[in-house]
Amino acid sequence: MGVRTVEELIAWQLAGEFRDCVYALFNTSREAKRDYKFRDQLFDSSAKLVGNISEGFHRNRTREFLLFLGYARASLAEAQDWLRDGIARGYFTQEACGPAFLLAKRCAQAILKLIKSLKRFL
Repeated sequence: MGVRTVEELIAWQLAGEFRDCVYALFNTSREAKRDYKFRDQLFDSSAKLVGNISEGFHRNRTREFLLFLGYARASLAEAQDWLRDGIARGYFTQEACGPAFLLAKRCAQAILKLIKSLKRFL
């Protein structure tokens, strides 16, 4: 029996957890809140991660889903880069970002496993 809803996908679940972790982390930094351009970039990349997995899933075509999973991986990498930039700017500490980086690693692994699984159907 296959996956029936996007919410059943581990990659989607972890992407949502990562996004929520980023939002919570952001709310701990007064300086980050004042940097609207930084905020928009970090929020957009975190939200696109979840959105791309969902959009690809709902296209109901394996090749398109794989394409959107690639976009999701790129959004995840971008969000991680923005977190590193936030550390460099002094908005966050490395320790405070630790849970987000751990979720990012788990999410990346889940996306790669999903990609590998889907490629069997091509």
